[in-house]
Amino acid sequence: MTDQIFSIAPPGNFSFEEPSSWPQWIRRFERFRLASGLNRKDEDYQVNSLLYVMGDKSDDILSTLPLTDQQKTAYAELNLIQQVASVQEEKQDMSHRYRAMFPKVFSGLGKLQGSYKIKLKEGAVPHALSDPRRVPLPMKEQVKEELDRMEALGVIRKIEQPTEWCAGMVVVPKPNKKPRICGPHPT
Repeated sequence: MTDQIFSIAPPGNFSFEEPSSWPQWIRRFERFRLASGLNRKDEDYQVNSLLYVMGDKSDDILSTLPLTDQQKTAYAELNLIQQVASVQEEKQDMSHRYRAMFPKVFSGLGKLQGSYKIKLKEGAVPHALSDPRRVPLPMKEQVKEELDRMEALGVIRKIEQPTEWCAGMVVVPKPNKKPRICGPHPT
C-alpha cells in the first residue's frame, strides 16, 4: 500500500466579530494542526502559523496587549513584536512627515477666507427639517457645550428664523465619550 500525500488548507481567517464561531474555528485549526503535521514543528513556527492563519487583525491585537517584560521577551524572540512595532512606527513616521510637509493643512480650523458661491444642480429642491432631531438625554449638556464651542470658533452660526435649507444634526459618541456632531449621511 502506498502513502497518499495531500495538501490540507487551513481554516479561513478568524472572525473576531463573531464569538459564536470561535469554538468551531479553534476545532478546525486543531484538526489542521494535527493533519498537516504542524504540531510536530517547534513552538515558534506554530505560533507564527496560528497568527498568520488568523489574519491581519491578530497582529494588531497582539501589539495592543499589556504584556509583561518576560512575555515581551518571549514574543520578541518569535520576532512578532518587532514586526508589529515597525509597522506602527512607519505609520507614525508618515504622519509626522506629512504634518511637517504641509503644516498649514494640519493646523487651525482650515476655514476659507472670503465668501463663496455654491452652485447647485439644475432643479435642486430645498430641504429643511421641521422638527429637531433628538439628542440622547445623557449627552444633552455635552452637545450644548460642543455647539457653543463650535459657534465661538465660527464653525457654525445660530439661525433664529426658518430657512429653506436645513440639514439635521446627528450626534455620535467618540471613543473619549465626547460628542461628535455630524450632518446626516446621504443614503
